[in-house]
Parts: sequence; C-alpha cells; structure tokens
Amino acid sequence: MRCAVLCWIVGKAALDRHLADLGAAEWAFVTACNPRSTRLDAAGNADRMARLDAVLRDRGLAWLAGSGQGAAGDWPAEPSRLVLGIGEADAVALGRLFGQNAILAGGRGQAARLVWVAW
Repeated sequence: MRCAVLCWIVGKAALDRHLADLGAAEWAFVTACNPRSTRLDAAGNADRMARLDAVLRDRGLAWLAGSGQGAAGDWPAEPSRLVLGIGEADAVALGRLFGQNAILAGGRGQAARLVWVAW
C-alpha cells in the first residue's frame, strides 16, 4: 500500500495565519487521483480532480492546489488539494468518496497526521 508524503515549502506559521484569517482551525490534504493505488491515465485523474473540485466548491470549502509525492519517488506526483476549514471526519469521508487509502490532516498549532481511510 502506498501513501503520499506531504512536502510543503510554505511555513507552518504561514498556514496557521491563513487558517486564522479564514476563521478555520483544521485542514486536510486530499487527492482524487489513482484510487486504491490503481494508476489511472492523466485524463482519468484530471476528471476525478475536477469532480473533487466540484465537491469542494459545492460545500463552500476554501482550498489551495498542491501535489503529493511518495518519499521513495517510485510513484508519480499526484495533484492534491489543501482544504482549509475541513474537520478530520469530513476529510476522511471525502477520501473514502474518492477511493483513497489515506489523507493528511492537521490544525492550527498541530503537526500533520497521516489518517488511514477505511473502505
């Protein structure tokens, strides 16, 4: 089983300030690509990401585009979304909706947590 590792250049303090500006306490890093570690072609992944973006938009959630890549480098980078103001339970449900093995979750003043998604 593979999981993405979040490599972030934006500092933790900057993220905490951004969350505070939005009145949000929590965040999650999610993707819709390559469900259950099954590699899809670029068009299939682009379609899934468009659906994820639509779900986020419909729920009124703010997000920033990003990319997740495994530390070993043997899995392609996956377009991902840093979703601001989403609680862990909702983020796990979102990961489950898109067939993901795991998500990253965190909050202001907290370290990122790898959260496995049961499906």
